[in-house]
Amino acid sequence: KPVHLVLGKDQVRTVKRGHPWVFKDTLQELPSAPPGSLALLKTKTGDILAKGYYEPKCPIAFRSFAVGRERLDDDLVAARLACALALRRRLFPDVAVTNGYRLVNGEGDGLPGIVVDVYGAAAVIKFDGPVATAFYDATGIAEWLVETALPAESHGMHACVFVKFRCAHVCQVQVR
Repeated sequence: KPVHLVLGKDQVRTVKRGHPWVFKDTLQELPSAPPGSLALLKTKTGDILAKGYYEPKCPIAFRSFAVGRERLDDDLVAARLACALALRRRLFPDVAVTNGYRLVNGEGDGLPGIVVDVYGAAAVIKFDGPVATAFYDATGIAEWLVETALPAESHGMHACVFVKFRCAHVCQVQVR
C-alpha cells in the first residue's frame, strides 16, 4: 500500500511542470514508512499529483516518477529505459567512434536515483542509495541491458553488468 504524502507549501505548479524532487520541509507531515516505499503525492484537497518513492530521513523526501494518472510500474521503467537507449543511439550511432557513454542519467531520463554507464560490452548500474536500491529491480535492469542495450560481444568480451551501490559495494549480476 503506498504512503500518502500531502504538500504543505504551494509547490503544485512545480510538480506538475515535472520537477522530480520534493523536499521534506514542503510536506505537511512525514509519515513513518520504510525507505523506498511507493508514495502518492497529493494536494491539500486530495488530488494525486505524482507517484514516486519516499525517503523520510533524506532532505529530498519524495522523488517523482509519474505525474498525474501515469501508472508507476515495471512497464513505465522499461519504457523510460527504452527511450534513454533510443536517444543515446541517435547521439552515438557509431560504436567504432564512441562505445563509452552514460545510458541513463537519473532524473534527466525520468528514472530518479539510477545511473547506467556503458563501456563497450560492459555496463555499470549505480543506485543512489538504499532507497533506489530497494525500489528498482537490479537483476531485471541488468537482464534488459544484456538483452537490449549491450553488444553480444565486443573485442572478445562477453556482455556483463556490474551494480554499484552508494556504499561502494559492487557486485556482478549474473544474467542468462
